[in-house]
Parts: sequence; structure tokens; C-alpha cells
Amino acid sequence: MPRSLVNRLLEELKIPDDDSLYIVLYTLEGRKPPKEFYIHLARLMDKGLIEKFTVGSIICRGIRTAMVIKKVTERYSIKARVFRVVEIVK
Repeated sequence: MPRSLVNRLLEELKIPDDDSLYIVLYTLEGRKPPKEFYIHLARLMDKGLIEKFTVGSIICRGIRTAMVIKKVTERYSIKARVFRVVEIVK
């Protein structure tokens, strides 16, 4: 059975992971992404790597996870930016 895109990217990315919080913002620009996009995100959620996900934004832990999400968005021609959370204001 072939490995999923998410599993392959998690193995291939040689980025030292950290415990920082990241926000990935993406824009669909009026398009609807294919269901596979959401399946990939669900796989990351099942692994406990995504903390919160709404349309247009994803909160995750670790730079490696954030970059996997960015690569998944690029696969479907979705523009995305990754931000590291420095401080949470309450």
C-alpha cells in the first residue's frame, strides 16, 4: 500500500522540529479545494499535529508540521503563509 502524502512529507522533511505554535493561513481565492486536501488535513489531525482548523487557518505545533501543511496547500495550488506564534495575548 502506498504511503499517504502526509506520511511521506513527514518522513522526507529534514527540518528539526520544535514545540512552538504555528498558524498557517491559506486563501482559496473563490475556489473549492478537492476533498483530498481535507483528507490530508484530517490525517494530520488524527496524528495530533493540528490543534485547530477552520477554513482559511490552521493552528499546529512544530515547524515540521507547518511546512507539511504548506506543501500540501502548494500541491493543490492554494496560497499559504506560515507564522510562528511568539506571544498569545489574553
